Amino acid sequence: MHIDDTPHRLALGVAIGIFMAWTPALGLQSALVIVAATIFRANKISGLPFVWITNPLTIVPVYWPNYLIGNAIMNISCERPRMTFRMFESAIKEFLNGYCGLLNHQTWTNFYNLMLKFIDFTVDLWVGCLIVGLILSVIAYFASYRLINWYRHHTPHGRAFMQKMLRRKKLRLAKGKEPENEVEKYRAGSSDKQQI
Repeated sequence: MHIDDTPHRLALGVAIGIFMAWTPALGLQSALVIVAATIFRANKISGLPFVWITNPLTIVPVYWPNYLIGNAIMNISCERPRMTFRMFESAIKEFLNGYCGLLNHQTWTNFYNLMLKFIDFTVDLWVGCLIVGLILSVIAYFASYRLINWYRHHTPHGRAFMQKMLRRKKLRLAKGKEPENEVEKYRAGSSDKQQI
């Protein structure tokens, strides 16, 4: 809430973090958040905590419903086998047991072999994760955007933060410095409107 950035960029960072948390790209999610936040000009810091939603303890409860959704969607076009919960859990455990570090060649060999072994499972999981992640990230964007705006305008700490931004704007204008980019223009414009 106190990150010195626009509500849009903060909320977009949260949405990207939620989306990446739902992808089954374990070990790469943080890097994917940074890359996506850079591409979409979102706040990189606000999205990083959300990738820890999916961790070795929550992997099965998070990914099992996503797999079921992906399997149901993929069954619309053609008949696909459905894994049981025990098979799903054992596949995840097999992957985690074969994990030797992100940069270790053996990890990627184990991952590749597991993907070949469970290709139907992998495709269904990715489809389900992408759909659920997209829906949750849209909800997260609008919810966090409204929450950030509400906090900044209706709480004492938020108002103090906005007043601090107003003082910075006045200092910049006193020095003759014009806003250089989109974030500074927002800060300059929103500070004028939000004097309380």
